[in-house]
Amino acid sequence: MGRAVAEHEMNAAIDLLLTRREIVQEMRGQRTLALAGTTDAPAISPGDANLSEAELMQHLGNWLRERFTADLEGHRAEVVDTSIRGRPTGQWTRPDFTVAAVRSWRFTNVRAVELHGFELKAHNRLNISAVHEAYAHMRQVNFAYAVGFALGDEGGRAVRDECNRLGVGLVEFTVPDDLQTWTVRIEARRSEARAEAVELFITKRLTSDVQRRLEGWVHAPE
Repeated sequence: MGRAVAEHEMNAAIDLLLTRREIVQEMRGQRTLALAGTTDAPAISPGDANLSEAELMQHLGNWLRERFTADLEGHRAEVVDTSIRGRPTGQWTRPDFTVAAVRSWRFTNVRAVELHGFELKAHNRLNISAVHEAYAHMRQVNFAYAVGFALGDEGGRAVRDECNRLGVGLVEFTVPDDLQTWTVRIEARRSEARAEAVELFITKRLTSDVQRRLEGWVHAPE
């Protein structure tokens, strides 16, 4: 019995060492590719690559207003810059942009506000940490997205895998001021955000005018 246990523990230890070696090899391989400049990510112009998150914000806002909200069928929506509204309540507590939408259904009169949060990153900043930052917003919003320059098929695999695991959406672009290059690479899954948290976010992060319009849409007569 003791020998069997010892062999099992030894095999488990060997498996763990092999797994760690594979992880290290993968990380070294990714680092070598990055240092060598061999990546399948789309080419980004030097000017766009140097844009800060603050400079990219207007382009995200334009895409949300002209494209994203247009695809929300049956919704009335407001696009709000929530990067600076309200006091921060901790790390990773507010999206850069929030789309607040009210959906009307054909066969029911139930209406509610749905919040879509967007976390924007500058060039080479769309990574696992950015996905986790967007994921943290799911405590307060119904759908969360990480946004940044397109990563490519191989280079972005880890980011996409993490998005799929956590239910975070992924929005990519190659030319910030060309809305044709923006695309939702991964759709966000609905979060389990509590109604109280959503309500608090609306009152703390959205302007009074936006709140009044949302309230009017929710309670509008048929």
